[in-house]
Amino acid sequence: MADISDAMRKYLEQQASKDRPEQTPTTGEPATDDDMKTLPPTAASKPPAAPSPKHYSERMVVHWDQGGNLAEEYRTLRSQLLAACGDGRICLAVASARPGEGKSVTAMNLAGVLAERRQRSTVLVDGHLVSRALGRYLAASKAPGLADVLSGAADLEACIQPTAYDNVSLLPAGGTGQAAQSLLEGPQLAELVRQLQSKFDHVIIDTPAIYGTSGASGAALLSAAAGRAILVVRMCSTRRESVDRSIRLLKAAGVDVAGVVLADRKFFIPSMLYRHL
Repeated sequence: MADISDAMRKYLEQQASKDRPEQTPTTGEPATDDDMKTLPPTAASKPPAAPSPKHYSERMVVHWDQGGNLAEEYRTLRSQLLAACGDGRICLAVASARPGEGKSVTAMNLAGVLAERRQRSTVLVDGHLVSRALGRYLAASKAPGLADVLSGAADLEACIQPTAYDNVSLLPAGGTGQAAQSLLEGPQLAELVRQLQSKFDHVIIDTPAIYGTSGASGAALLSAAAGRAILVVRMCSTRRESVDRSIRLLKAAGVDVAGVVLADRKFFIPSMLYRHL
């Protein structure tokens, strides 16, 4: 989180410098109407207020630090996924073996860099019907959402919400937590994903952890509906056995595992090497 906090601080300092009015020399005489016409816009009239930072998620590092190393790594991931797709369109699930490994943050930032392709449209789907992480991070309405569309209680078009980020829409989880999990088992899920693909060029689905409270079924069903998935693992946290089992489970469900994303990466230099640097 230290890198994200630094990115937020840098962004806020830049915004403060932009909003600071320019200083104009004074002559000791009152300004006339003609004088006001020649003043800079910031001095003559206050511009509309920029969106407050409270509308943005601190976890959206590609917004806070657009030229930083982390943002560039997300763009590298985008390029690799697009190269594998061929037609410039992506429908992808983001999975992880266990909770807390950075899956939802990865999905959100991947959508952020995909949205930089202005000629293409991007939607995030909060498929975690219990934690509803994306909805919380993006300060979205809890319902209606995915579960309501699957149950037939709401129309897909009415559930898709804009976010604070240009060209990024969100389909929140909606529903009623654990009771909504069974909705993923019906044929409606595959049809919903097809509808999203017809409306958006980039469809990114955040899934529950494979070995989390919701069990493996939710992640497998959402990933199968998307057709492809990436697996997020946390360095020095996720066990190799969990990664192997997760990949096998996804492949058994007919999912094309496009790759593994290493979160919270750290670089270690052995002490014996450090002495010679």
